[in-house]
Amino acid sequence: MQVQIPAITALVQYYDHPLRCFTFCDFQLVPTFEEYAQILDIPICNVIPYQHLDQPLSMSTLSAIMRLHTRDLEDKFIFEDRKGFSMSFLAEYLHQLSEERD
Repeated sequence: MQVQIPAITALVQYYDHPLRCFTFCDFQLVPTFEEYAQILDIPICNVIPYQHLDQPLSMSTLSAIMRLHTRDLEDKFIFEDRKGFSMSFLAEYLHQLSEERD
């Protein structure tokens, strides 16, 4: 595989290590669940990717995608200045997925 060194060098300038994503002027570029599944070689069993980006994602839909109980996700959801999950929760979740794969 040929690697384009100038492209890699340019992208490194925008990588935000604490957030584990690429941060540009007004947006962040991060992998999707499907891309993480492909990177980690973890199949997403019988799950159709979420297609309704203009609609709010329900906890029940997210729990089905992640194969976790809705109550467990609700306990981990943060409602401070931003809605979402902590990086530590997501990192632990990915770690558990990789252990299940082995």
